[in-house]
Amino acid sequence: MERTFAHQTKLFWLDLSKNELRSFEEGTFDAKIANILLDGNPLQCDDEFDWFVRYLVTNRVRTFLPYQPEITCAGPEKYVGVRLKDLMIKKANETLTEGMKTLGFNEQGQR
Repeated sequence: MERTFAHQTKLFWLDLSKNELRSFEEGTFDAKIANILLDGNPLQCDDEFDWFVRYLVTNRVRTFLPYQPEITCAGPEKYVGVRLKDLMIKKANETLTEGMKTLGFNEQGQR
């Protein structure tokens, strides 16, 4: 699936719900897609999935609609039942912390 949606620069909605998708190859989504619906997929939130979480955070992608259940990980074992939203929050916090360190701030926000 690598670069499958690379040329879809104006794609706004992508419904991938209930497709038995476990992961995505890095580069599957190059352009920003505002809404990627993922309900009903057994997502494997392992180290190879990290790039996708980073993509979702960086591009502020919506992954479910209000009437749908929240997206959760199906594996590996330590992530079973963990909400994708929680992984996105964790990744956003890590990115912010790394950026602050790059700018010379400590964890308390002081130089």
